[in-house]
Amino acid sequence: MPDGKQLSTISNGNVAVAVREFLTSCPVAQRMFERMPNEIPIKAVEAVLKSDQDIKTPAQSIRSLEPSVKQFASVYGERALAALVLSHLSLVEDLANVARPMKPEGMAMLAKNVTQLLLEEDVSINLADLQIIADRLVKGDAGQIFGGLNSQTVLKAFNDYICEKASEFVTWRKEKANEHDFGNFGSTRSRELSRLKDQQAMKLYLEGTLKKDIKQ
Repeated sequence: MPDGKQLSTISNGNVAVAVREFLTSCPVAQRMFERMPNEIPIKAVEAVLKSDQDIKTPAQSIRSLEPSVKQFASVYGERALAALVLSHLSLVEDLANVARPMKPEGMAMLAKNVTQLLLEEDVSINLADLQIIADRLVKGDAGQIFGGLNSQTVLKAFNDYICEKASEFVTWRKEKANEHDFGNFGSTRSRELSRLKDQQAMKLYLEGTLKKDIKQ
């Protein structure tokens, strides 16, 4: 166990179990725990461990209650989010068995740039989305990376996914509009009514993302 890091417990049904026992079930949490600076709260790792690893698509993600990356950063700090992004990217390199791994300084800068991108976007990217993007990078869905990762490919993968999730949000919005009886706004071309509908749907979505437990 790294110096200065104390793992607490998480609830597994009715039994409290040491987080250590779950690290092997979540490689990115394990990588984050092994490499992150000591000043980053260990509970940030526990939050990653609690993320739903069964979410595989933007459609599933947007209908989930996974905590957003902005919420994660607000609770644990921006450096914790950067450490999480860095863990994902380093695992991508390992799993893809790239020929030329990035130098640590370059990888750290790339993780910082990705973190800033995520925090500046209006689309609510969550912890599950980070895993989806990492999986796509490994599979080559965002471009071949066997020669090595580079900023252009990685940032494009994140930007493309953000656009995809934004599009999926439109579908989700329509579903919620019907459920909450303001779908009739769609029958008019009024920009004002359309804007109100978007705001209402986004409010409902963000309220849902805040329901999942995330603690300091």
